[in-house]
Amino acid sequence: VPRIGGAGVMTGILAGAVHTPHGASAQELSQAVGEGRARADLDPELVDQDGFPLMSARVQLDAIELFKEELDAWRSSAGHADPRFTDEQWRALALGTMVAGELLMQATGHPQLLAGAEDGDKAAPLPVLRIQAVLASGWNEEQRTVAAAWLGGLSVRAGWPEKRLEVTSLATQASAVLARLANQAARPGEAVFTIVLSFGSQIGETAVEELAMQGALFAAANPQGLIPGEAAAGLLVAGAAQAAQFRLPATVVQLASMPRNAKDEGRKPDALELRQLAATLLPDAQGVDGVSAVLADTSHRSAGVLELMKFSGEVLPHLDAGQDVRSLGGACGHCGHGEQLPFLAALVLAHQHALDTAGAALCVGNEDPLQRT
Repeated sequence: VPRIGGAGVMTGILAGAVHTPHGASAQELSQAVGEGRARADLDPELVDQDGFPLMSARVQLDAIELFKEELDAWRSSAGHADPRFTDEQWRALALGTMVAGELLMQATGHPQLLAGAEDGDKAAPLPVLRIQAVLASGWNEEQRTVAAAWLGGLSVRAGWPEKRLEVTSLATQASAVLARLANQAARPGEAVFTIVLSFGSQIGETAVEELAMQGALFAAANPQGLIPGEAAAGLLVAGAAQAAQFRLPATVVQLASMPRNAKDEGRKPDALELRQLAATLLPDAQGVDGVSAVLADTSHRSAGVLELMKFSGEVLPHLDAGQDVRSLGGACGHCGHGEQLPFLAALVLAHQHALDTAGAALCVGNEDPLQRT
């Protein structure tokens, strides 16, 4: 149901934003995926050890050098040491900046802020806007600090009061962050008004060399390898009280996840965990029938594709596998370990689907070998 307030539901999505190689908005990305255009292609710059072009999912970033100059000027004036971002991190941060900017436009539409009450009154105070950036483990502490400070500066320039702002950088899964927010919103007196943001890139010689050394790079001889990619995605998540302030539809978020044993990675895809998780969210036929789309983080690799198809065919047989079941892994490529970026992008598209159709979407996370969501 595209509104917040159902029994047991305490968090909802007020806004979503994405920037991927195949769309800079939920609408563009959804159309590209639906038309089968969201695929990797030969990269114009990256080559393998034999000099042949690699497959990649690259965003065209024409203004990356201007972005570097702007951020470096800000960093110097703010007194931060040079974090020595890699080329891949520069690209990721540029994408994250675009998505953060879109979500900040939504956040600064908070009625209390528009009313001019930065501190609000005691009855309805302006909430603390929390920005939680979920980054891959390869970002060191200094790089995370600069990235968080940059996002904080963007927020202040967008109009959010600095004293009502908290920015943190996390090395975890986006779904874990959303689960914590749901638990927080369930506690009396807790105000949830949070931007969950993730950005990553593997478009660069360093990342490609690391994947090649690990034997994990996609190639004709290694079709189950990873395709370098990049993307950014984010959600503005609110508890029931904050969502009510906006008087706008807030798409309900309900999560279920479970760890997966590493030894199960090579087993024949049976979708057992996904079926169990779906049963907790869709306990009856009415819930199953209400799902009109499946959005997954599944990539091109055969085990995940087979698992997704088996799951949707058995649990949601009323859906058209070609039209209603869509995977975003190929649209984003491999953006870095740990950030679960395609799953967050799937949630953005699910939010848009709920707004457009008043139906429910089921998001599937099966790309992480140690977790199902």
